Amino acid sequence: EVEEAPACESINPFVFFEQNGFGAIGSYISEKISTWIDDTSEALVLEAMKIAVENGVKTWKYVETILRDWADKGYQTV
Repeated sequence: EVEEAPACESINPFVFFEQNGFGAIGSYISEKISTWIDDTSEALVLEAMKIAVENGVKTWKYVETILRDWADKGYQTV
């Protein structure tokens, strides 16, 4: 029997990155993602990635643009 993960458990941003067509995750991007998670939150990084996927712009540059905008506005959580 497979147990379902609780809904509150977030998806790993690194896994999300690779599974949603951004491409293979290299050490450079991995480091950038980690830094953004430390500076903001895992949920915020994930949300920015989701927006990128929804807009069909699957690039880290686009995700980072969203995160910079949110950081400028002082957002820490979704």
